[in-house]
Amino acid sequence: MRGISDVRRVVVTGDLLRPFKVGQRWESCVWKNIRWLYHMLCPAFHDLEIEFSQLTWNFDYSSTPIHRFDTGLFYANLGLEINHENWARISNSDEAAHALCREIEHLRGALVVGYEMPKTLTLALQLLEVPYVDIALHPIRFLADLLYGIASNVDSINGKIQDLEFDARQMVIAQHDVQAKASWLPRPLTNIVPGSALLVGQVSTDRAAINSQGDFRSLESFEEEIADLCQNHTKVYFKPHPYEANSNAKRNLLQWFPKLTEASANVYHILCQPEIVTIAGANSSCLIEAKFFGKKTINFAPFLYPYEPKGDRAESARNTHPPIGPIWTSTEFWNHLLRDDDVERGIRSKKNSISHPNRLRRSMNADWGWSTFDRVVA
Repeated sequence: MRGISDVRRVVVTGDLLRPFKVGQRWESCVWKNIRWLYHMLCPAFHDLEIEFSQLTWNFDYSSTPIHRFDTGLFYANLGLEINHENWARISNSDEAAHALCREIEHLRGALVVGYEMPKTLTLALQLLEVPYVDIALHPIRFLADLLYGIASNVDSINGKIQDLEFDARQMVIAQHDVQAKASWLPRPLTNIVPGSALLVGQVSTDRAAINSQGDFRSLESFEEEIADLCQNHTKVYFKPHPYEANSNAKRNLLQWFPKLTEASANVYHILCQPEIVTIAGANSSCLIEAKFFGKKTINFAPFLYPYEPKGDRAESARNTHPPIGPIWTSTEFWNHLLRDDDVERGIRSKKNSISHPNRLRRSMNADWGWSTFDRVVA
């Protein structure tokens, strides 16, 4: 879409189709993300006097304006049961996107702001000619606060987002801060030897784990690649994702590859060890972070949200979701994106500002292991 003007209504949503099992029933896996995004942006859109509401699967009996999407009925109309496997199947499905169009036609005339929307939803919005802004957690997570990758189907908005991309130089500085801290800490791995590698795991039912055929892939799917990793390194440590610490997949890998040594230390602490020369995995965000620590990285599958710093990519290339600093929650950011006139020239000077460290990290109530390393005295 070329441009946008006169936005009167904004609807916050996310992956309306992703399920999470609670006991014997299924509920939305992302209702918290949608509610979080709503509250992070509510002050900005209130200031801009724009109608602001949520579209979500679960009922929410709070006082916030909310519209319910009937996910169970949508799956039933496709002849599918709600489960993780069927969610993976329809997440990138053109057929499901066309079916979804019939259920979200009421979004015409609104701007949709979504949290990590799947292809099925973004394609449906595109078919309906509904403008959207997609906000995704960025893979670089060792700064003073979290970054978020932002993308849109509106050309004018994308241009402004690209102009506000967080400077990779700040990531380099932050990485050196991490390395400096590690200088004071005990070694995180026993009997570590030069030429070692780290294999990192991830959540087996994450959207990043879905392959192009709509099936889940795990590290067990990459036996040949892991065998090569073990063959080419003196020692290989394996750090499972904390959510998969007791999984069958972890037990299988440790059994199949005797060279693997399980590591429980903080991943940022491990990345600081000079003996670790290679970081490998399916497509974990840790692999993108590892490049800043000077590691060779091997991803067995394409990244869900790839990232290349400006200096490392072709002049004409762009990140699909450029990293944006905390300014994205501000009134002036959205005023800048949605207004045709460039009234917020000063916002460019704030693109690298993190004035309140950990504000977004704490608001998400998750830090992916960062606080363990970032304590004043660890």
